Amino acid sequence: MKKKLTIMELYGVALGQMGLRHEEFCQLSIEEFQAIYNAWQKQKEMQTQDAWERMRLLATICIQPHLKKKITAKALLQFPWDKKKTQEGAKRMTQKESEKRVEELMKRMEKSGKS
Repeated sequence: MKKKLTIMELYGVALGQMGLRHEEFCQLSIEEFQAIYNAWQKQKEMQTQDAWERMRLLATICIQPHLKKKITAKALLQFPWDKKKTQEGAKRMTQKESEKRVEELMKRMEKSGKS
């Protein structure tokens, strides 16, 4: 469970890490700050993942000449986000399932008189 941050902790993050000015922070609503913080956090996460992806690729290139069989970067080193992407991919509908779902929704809308 994540710990809720106090206003002073949020202030420290906003000014010390995100680079906002005092006036900018004070003018933001909670919802606005949350949106900015979420985007900033996602960018940081993507930068970290990118650095690790490059390191994994470099390790694969370095080790490949010493192996008899070819190896992929993901087979050499798995990251937590690899598993997350696999789980997200498993949840996706096929084209036929998606079309069927749209048809069902259209029928429902016609029955309720909203079309």
